[in-house]
Amino acid sequence: MSEHIVHTSVLKDSFLLIKESEEICPEFKEIADEYEDFALLGSITRGGDNFTVDLLDAFQKRWSQNNSDDKLLPAKLAFVLGWLSHRAADRQMKPIWRGSDFPTDQSPTECSVYHEAFMFREYYSDNKKMNRAILGEDLLDNCLLEDKKQVEKVIELFRAILKRVLIEMHTFIPPYEGEIEEYLERLFESQQEFKEDLMDRYAKAIVDPDPEKAKKYVRDINFFSYNDGIIDLVKKLREGKQIEQDEFKNKVRNKPKSHYGKTLYISYNYLHKASEFFNSRINMKELKEGLDIDKPGRHGGYV
Repeated sequence: MSEHIVHTSVLKDSFLLIKESEEICPEFKEIADEYEDFALLGSITRGGDNFTVDLLDAFQKRWSQNNSDDKLLPAKLAFVLGWLSHRAADRQMKPIWRGSDFPTDQSPTECSVYHEAFMFREYYSDNKKMNRAILGEDLLDNCLLEDKKQVEKVIELFRAILKRVLIEMHTFIPPYEGEIEEYLERLFESQQEFKEDLMDRYAKAIVDPDPEKAKKYVRDINFFSYNDGIIDLVKKLREGKQIEQDEFKNKVRNKPKSHYGKTLYISYNYLHKASEFFNSRINMKELKEGLDIDKPGRHGGYV
């Protein structure tokens, strides 16, 4: 997937809802508190529809038997929960990213790039802790997101970050036998292919967005709106505000109108169904029904 910022924000918002909801099992709340990093990996992985339900079933059995020696079981379960949020985002957004009215000769489409840029600016651009870690002191202190002259610096930075992340991955698992050059060649061959100008497009969409594209891909299609109760709800939760359960239930159950709001709505319901299955309140057939497995149209099938 190329839509990493959107998937990340959906996962984080979904976990805020998990921790606040009385409908979610205590085990999932604990995971949301302690294993979000593993869930984030699940939220940006690929191909999870091929194994998520089977893993959830296997992990539920191990957990209920309470005899597993697998100390990483909570982290593995967090990964599965992260995929459920990913699935929700894909089901709602992919038909838009692939829409016939939008360019199809670029991957990802300009539509998805502008959604990424919007979410970065809306959720993360004023997070100085994150920006100092990722963007660096010089760009941040030069008012990165306000100074359009910084675009070229941002483009160079994005390219460097991508290379750095790929190189750092080689320590995650003992990566190679033989020469390091051979490993690097295999790494770049297996990397998801992007168009050459991908980093340029992301940087420009964040720092110097095209007004017409922002209107077409964000405002005109109602990508994001605080008028949606569920989006307003997670905003309050991110700000640390106390939420009464009556307000929570009202806002989380009222169907939203924006695409991001609908994504959160689907994600919360997927996680709720997973919680019900984990506590043996529904069976596998009901779980698959609740996760829209094998249904035609927007909510069915595999990505």
